[in-house]
Amino acid sequence: MGQLLLAHPEAVQRELPFSLLKPASQVFEHIGDGYDLLIHGIVDGLVTLPERVVLFDYKTDRVTDDGTSLIDKYQGQLNLYSRALAHVLGRPVTEKYLVALATGAILPVPVAKQQDE
Repeated sequence: MGQLLLAHPEAVQRELPFSLLKPASQVFEHIGDGYDLLIHGIVDGLVTLPERVVLFDYKTDRVTDDGTSLIDKYQGQLNLYSRALAHVLGRPVTEKYLVALATGAILPVPVAKQQDE
């Protein structure tokens, strides 16, 4: 990740605020159709290159396993970020990472086939 950021400083964006309107039923199973949810967030980092769009998010949580628990905890958040970015950029996010600051681990997060995550 560090090499990517250093190699393409012009392509790096940080602290990107976004808003996303999404059907509430896509986020909460117990809510019926007809309700929308306005989601606000700030993307820690994004690298936009011609062949790839890389999303990364810093986490301060303590990692006590191979990172699986951190990925499980935050995958939904990164899915929302990906969807918002895909809408704004007009192209999908191709890679997602969590950066565990406590250990320095860079954890790849699975990318869904469709951006309707």
